[in-house]
Amino acid sequence: MFGRRKKDDALLDGVRRYVDSVYVGELRESDPSGMFCGQMPQASAPAPMAVRTGQASDELADFETTGSFEAITLETAAPPGLVEQLYQLDESFAQTVLRLIDERGMRDAQVYKRANMSRQLFAKIRKDDGYRPTKKTACVLAFALQLNYEDAIMLLRRAGFALSHSSKFDVIVEYCLLNGIHDVNQVNMVLYEFDQPLLG
Repeated sequence: MFGRRKKDDALLDGVRRYVDSVYVGELRESDPSGMFCGQMPQASAPAPMAVRTGQASDELADFETTGSFEAITLETAAPPGLVEQLYQLDESFAQTVLRLIDERGMRDAQVYKRANMSRQLFAKIRKDDGYRPTKKTACVLAFALQLNYEDAIMLLRRAGFALSHSSKFDVIVEYCLLNGIHDVNQVNMVLYEFDQPLLG
């Protein structure tokens, strides 16, 4: 499917070593983010919810007499601090993609062509702030935007995704990002060699 060159062979050798190091645990010392070292963050115990006894008893009395909790609103029912967080969400995946295009002085056509993406699909991203991509779409846009590792991870998080060392696809994507390999055709060549789904 893909023509092989010495440069491609060198890339494949590098990916093979990286995949091997991940699966035998040698990456633990060199992982730049600390995200993939197999160390799960310790979950802290949830803070106890504030009990507003007077208000709660009034709401319960309202339920007993009317059969409904009409008096309960998001502000009164939500745990402390949740409402404020809901009004301070990060920008969406689509908003982030469009901002990154502007910051890099790119044109939409440049990005969707680099991503091997249809104009129609890209139009959905531009029109819908709530657009939720597949993981493959989020990854291919990270390459098309030529993001560094940290920015690519941020973009994936905005889409609700992370890279995992339990997936060869994710390890290959991570390797290419860490090594500044942004050509989607090159990334696909490596994915193909490892029998992984292709991007774009």
